[in-house]
Amino acid sequence: MDTYSPWSTATSSDAAAVVADAANVATSALSSIDASGIYNSSLVTSALSTIGDAQFFEESIAPSTVRTQLAVTGDLSNPSTTLNLIKGMKWLLANMSKGRNVSDFMPHVVKLVGAPSLEVRKMVYIYLARYANHDTQCREMALLSINAFQRGLADREPLLRSLALRVLTCMDVPDVLQLQILGVRTCCKDSSPYVRKCAANAVGKLHPRCLEVGDESQAEQLVDIITTLLEEDGSTMVLTSAMIAFCEICPQRLDLLHGCYRKVCHLLTDMDEWGQVVVIDALMRYCRTYFKQPRGQLKGSAERIDQERRVTRSTRKEIVDGTIVVDNEETDSNHESKMNGNTTDSLL
Repeated sequence: MDTYSPWSTATSSDAAAVVADAANVATSALSSIDASGIYNSSLVTSALSTIGDAQFFEESIAPSTVRTQLAVTGDLSNPSTTLNLIKGMKWLLANMSKGRNVSDFMPHVVKLVGAPSLEVRKMVYIYLARYANHDTQCREMALLSINAFQRGLADREPLLRSLALRVLTCMDVPDVLQLQILGVRTCCKDSSPYVRKCAANAVGKLHPRCLEVGDESQAEQLVDIITTLLEEDGSTMVLTSAMIAFCEICPQRLDLLHGCYRKVCHLLTDMDEWGQVVVIDALMRYCRTYFKQPRGQLKGSAERIDQERRVTRSTRKEIVDGTIVVDNEETDSNHESKMNGNTTDSLL
């Protein structure tokens, strides 16, 4: 019994046409790559746009379309509405990554702080962290949502709590400085190390503002927060940010490192490379300030100091009844007395 095959109806001319079409497509794709290896063909660009979120980097999407997607009047929990919000926010973040100013979308985005979708809220906080202090108009619109930012500090997601703190502390407004410090104090006791790290980073931003308005008491509160993190926190992520904030706000108050010096030295190798540079510099200044000077330093004998530290065993010659006696087990006290010139023994 004969079986049907789709290839049985194809002629040799049809096969040749398919091969020719494939060759043309390959040729056009190769010709779209210039000498620098960059795609310059709309054919290839449209093909890449179907992969992931690359479509949001295209110039074909009009800003008016994005405004329509963000201007939601109905139920925010509607799946179709959530999909439009995600598309609009991804377009904004894509343009932010390209260095373009999209602050004119602030009135549409600030209304989405309380969106039920977790993905939408994450992108909204990222946008607000960038433009909350962009200009006077953006700052005023962000202040209208300050209660929503405070509620975000108690969100279930650690990332949203940290983003809410970043947005709250980005606004350079003296009237809300006390609320910002209160938010930092709350996040310093958070269960997530990432949130506590963001709180330590926020201290470096708030301390100069306290000094600008002349509020020394609030500035001292921020120093106390950093001291508490250094002494009580055991996460290297938090300690790194706390040490960086310490070097920014009070680099000369090395006495604050008394309670955490040994812990920082022990965890230094686990810190990230950029933080190690700052921490090592702070520890070096601490050692030069509080460690005892080595013996002989004031006498200016560097060679003698080096010899005292490295020589632990030496050969000693003594003359006993005219016979030279060699003793290789020299005690530290004998060695120290010889270095002080209190014996006639010599070192080989």
